[in-house]
Amino acid sequence: MSVVTTSQVSQPIKQIFITIYIIFIAFFTTTCASIRPLEGGPKDTTPPKLIATSPVHESLNNFKKNSRKPVIRLKFDKNIEAPNIYNRLITTPKLPLREDAMSYTCKVSKNVLELQLDAPLEENTTYTFNFRKSAICDTYEVTPAENITLTFSTGPELDNIYIKGSVKSLMTAKSISGALVTLYKLGENEENDEEHAHILNTQPDYFTESKEDGTFVLEHIKAGKYRICAGKSNENKFIIDPGKEMYGFIAKPLELTEPIENITLHILQADINKLQVQSTRPIGLYFEIYFSKPIKHYKLALKHIPKKLKSATLYSHLIDNNTTIRVYNTFGLLDDDRLQAELIAEDEAGNRLQQGIDLMFKNTQGAIERLKYTIHPKDNSPMPSNRFHTELTFNKPIQKLAKPDNLWLETTASEKLYIKQDDVNIQDNVVTITKDISVLNRDNDDKLTLHVDGGAFISVEKDGNEAKKHKYGIQNLEEASSIKGTVSIKAPHFIIQLLNEAYTVLEERSNQKAYTFTNLLPGTYSIRVLVTSASGKWSCGNINNLTPPDPVIFYNGPLQLTEKWDFENIDIYDFEPFELPTHERPPEPYSKIANNQYSSFM
Repeated sequence: MSVVTTSQVSQPIKQIFITIYIIFIAFFTTTCASIRPLEGGPKDTTPPKLIATSPVHESLNNFKKNSRKPVIRLKFDKNIEAPNIYNRLITTPKLPLREDAMSYTCKVSKNVLELQLDAPLEENTTYTFNFRKSAICDTYEVTPAENITLTFSTGPELDNIYIKGSVKSLMTAKSISGALVTLYKLGENEENDEEHAHILNTQPDYFTESKEDGTFVLEHIKAGKYRICAGKSNENKFIIDPGKEMYGFIAKPLELTEPIENITLHILQADINKLQVQSTRPIGLYFEIYFSKPIKHYKLALKHIPKKLKSATLYSHLIDNNTTIRVYNTFGLLDDDRLQAELIAEDEAGNRLQQGIDLMFKNTQGAIERLKYTIHPKDNSPMPSNRFHTELTFNKPIQKLAKPDNLWLETTASEKLYIKQDDVNIQDNVVTITKDISVLNRDNDDKLTLHVDGGAFISVEKDGNEAKKHKYGIQNLEEASSIKGTVSIKAPHFIIQLLNEAYTVLEERSNQKAYTFTNLLPGTYSIRVLVTSASGKWSCGNINNLTPPDPVIFYNGPLQLTEKWDFENIDIYDFEPFELPTHERPPEPYSKIANNQYSSFM
């Protein structure tokens, strides 16, 4: 039998303790060698500051006769990272595109960012590298660097052409801040091509953003032929969605040989995408027609009406922000019945479609939606003392006014004035009430109540409205104001509009050289003139064929009306030079340019 001594047992234990000790020392040493910011205390939210660049900002003759790929370096005052560099770095003019890779590669080492350009730079060209917000961030607090740009030339001088101007809303004349102003380089014949580079389909060669007052400056532009556009992106991108965002352009190309001053770019929202019927189907008690975009006008009529349905009427109206037509089964059609209809629809941009629709209904039983409405003007709004006018918008088409005595006006002295059938105009789901109230003996009574009795209006589904009361104030006409003026333009067809502070159209006149708006309540108003076609329609244009919007002219500034205050000589003058809307003249595009005389790396 063998015997184990104490020394033999302790030897392995010593080895284990020595191993643990070595691991502990190694871990402790490694932890101490790692430099980390101290926890606690205020965070450093100061953005990284650019302290040196290579090439030097606004330097000349860079990357000449260099067989190696160009390398650009930026040095900051703290450690940085560039997580979004490939989405947030914009070069002007833009670098050539590569089929299978980016035009550059990015490396970051502590506080130095390095860009290796894999695309060639043009000779004698000024380049600007614009690092948009969040392209470069502080390593620890992820605070983005701000307003980082680097400009240099590959030739003996900087391109000194610039464009100064402003961006405004076409329909309000208000200055637009944060608008994207873009420039696209054109070939010799590109303005005549079928495909045009613009803000809806192409990344720009040059760009900038408008300031708080709507002004902008595009700098360091190389001489050449360009198209200029502007847009207001909701997602901070370079290609605008015309269905959601405002944009504008000048149709005539700019021949840039010297700077341009005081150019104005007007933008508006105009969805020029093709108008289409996306789908049609019976749903619940109804048949619905779905469009690719909102529509402005439509007509839906049966192609052939069976004898048994001669007395019935086809009812429909727009829902879902004017993107859907809801059709009602007022014919008593069964599941297998079909009726052929003809649809004509038009959107805000004037795009028009015409096609046949097969109407059918699957669910002939079910609960109907309760009839309800919204009213304009809203309760407690003022009314002129001689004329009551209001508009009720229902959630379904209205078939008739049930009884005239279910609808009346009443003063606080209980004097009643019943609204007759002739005072009511029904158009699908919109009911307009207009009544002469000068006959009321109000005796300084400044209140009036509209009574809408229960069941006053009957919908196409045979249900009636709930009873409601709407109270309004009455303004003495002796305290009302007016606006008078003339329209001195060469255009034979135009619409002059009175707008409130929210730019809603209150009244309008067609082709009146001398105009008057009367019985106006105190408030802020604007006067706008739309130059139209002979049909009286105003066109928002089409950027895809370089057709600009028809002209819009504003009186210079809003008008603040107080009681018993009349504005006279509010005169509107022509654009100079004047051109008719493009759809009524040869295809030379309308455009106007206002007042245009055409540290080294450490």
